[in-house]
Amino acid sequence: MPSIAARTPPDRIGLIAGQGELVAAAARHLRSQGAAVYAVGFDRTTADTISPEVDTYRALKLGSLNRLIDFFHRHQVETVLMIGKIHKVRMFRDLRPDTRAIKLWARLRDRRDDSILLALVNELADEGISVGRIDRYLRHLLAPREKISRRGPDVREQADAALGWKIAKGIGRLDLGQTVVVKNRAPVAAEAIEGTDKTILRAGELAGKGTVVVKVAKPQQDYRFDVPVVGLETVKAMVASGASALAVEAGRTLFVQREEALPLIRRHRIAFWGCRTSDFSESPAVPGK
Repeated sequence: MPSIAARTPPDRIGLIAGQGELVAAAARHLRSQGAAVYAVGFDRTTADTISPEVDTYRALKLGSLNRLIDFFHRHQVETVLMIGKIHKVRMFRDLRPDTRAIKLWARLRDRRDDSILLALVNELADEGISVGRIDRYLRHLLAPREKISRRGPDVREQADAALGWKIAKGIGRLDLGQTVVVKNRAPVAAEAIEGTDKTILRAGELAGKGTVVVKVAKPQQDYRFDVPVVGLETVKAMVASGASALAVEAGRTLFVQREEALPLIRRHRIAFWGCRTSDFSESPAVPGK
């Protein structure tokens, strides 16, 4: 992977904000770097999380594309980040598209996540609003290529992670998800529309304790949207399901709420490490173990 230079935010930056702990962390970091932050969001949870962390927040209906663009134009924002979770289920239940969004929707060849988000990126570009790569602005949150927990994975967990890694890269090529759960070299669950945390919980219900969770970037990952993220809620799901290990793609996965997550990881003796494809293809050794 090419090196990713950290990028200083412009004086004004916008956030198209979904749910999750990454949103507030991003807003705090951008403001600490001297940027004025202008955000739009689509539900009460997002509003409660991010309103205190930004200069201006605007609540919108999901699908209000004209109002979204007008908001950023009004505040002279030329760069935005698309950040946080907007669960695909909401596309079926809560979407209230305006005329512009209806026209964009009709042009889509399919309704996969990448297709929808890339169309939005292009629509914003037509209005002079560029969507930045999240990993370049939040480089300090990228998981390192090393053992992150106190306990490293044992031989069984490494073997499960190797299988999960291969499968996760495969489903990623199909834009289906980024997370796979394995136990004793048997695939247990793969992420789909429900998201990472519910995938982990489902795996625990199916296979019991001792599952291994793998989260990777898709081979065609576009870092302007849909960045792999793990954090406190991921760890809570692992504890609830009895999962024993978590492997993430180093340098390509964001790890948020470290201060809160790491004590929980240690207390439950979860093995957590950052790795790359070559760590499985060349050697079973774990960096930093």
